[in-house]
Amino acid sequence: REIQDKNIGALIRSDQLVIEKAAGRAFQGWHEGPITFLPTYKYETGTDRYDRREDKKKRFPAWCDRIQWKVDGSVAAGTDVKMVLYQRAELKMSDHKPVMAWFDITAQKVIQREKTRVQNDITRQFDAWENNQIPQVSLDKTRLNFADIRFERPQTQIVTVENIGKSLAEYYFASGAAGDGSQEAMPTWLTVEPKTHYIPPGHTIQLKITVHVDTKSAGTLNMHQDKLSSMLIFRLKCGREGDLGKDYYIEINGN
Repeated sequence: REIQDKNIGALIRSDQLVIEKAAGRAFQGWHEGPITFLPTYKYETGTDRYDRREDKKKRFPAWCDRIQWKVDGSVAAGTDVKMVLYQRAELKMSDHKPVMAWFDITAQKVIQREKTRVQNDITRQFDAWENNQIPQVSLDKTRLNFADIRFERPQTQIVTVENIGKSLAEYYFASGAAGDGSQEAMPTWLTVEPKTHYIPPGHTIQLKITVHVDTKSAGTLNMHQDKLSSMLIFRLKCGREGDLGKDYYIEINGN
């Protein structure tokens, strides 16, 4: 109930770390910013839902992701060091929501040569990290032929996709029939499951691609206004917001 009402004040009073710090049993002399976000664990990966699945171990939502900070005696907390921001990141690639903090620090002296070196090192590290975030997968088949399709007798074939990259791969399916890769362009006789999903590094997923001629599609097929041919686009989402990842094409043909 407190989670649903976002009653963070009531929830934080039962937080183990807050209780232990107040009792003097942990992290004495360490600071933490005010917690204004909901518990960061445990979520269903790929969603914003707390994990309440019947086949999984039951866990109470908790703030398992924290940032504690301290300063030495020559620096005054709150003057030379200020926490400007403390919040969680609304990412879905894990069962945790990671937290982040932004500090404003006053330096007694700036050594420009060292500052430039650190900036260059950070830039190189970020470039390497960004390259590792580019998702990569392999498909065991890219051409599917469905023979002797009959009315109301669906046929299904499996395509196995493996994440061969170093980052979580998120994909969605589109069709090339309209030329714009939109989900709405997929033919009525063609279905794909799951249409979108997350694949962790080193894991595989099986795509069920089904051709099913029913009353919705039989008329246009019989009148040659449509045909059992399509090009599916298996599209990876890039790690950066708004960027499109790599496209993989699966050719579908049937008679």
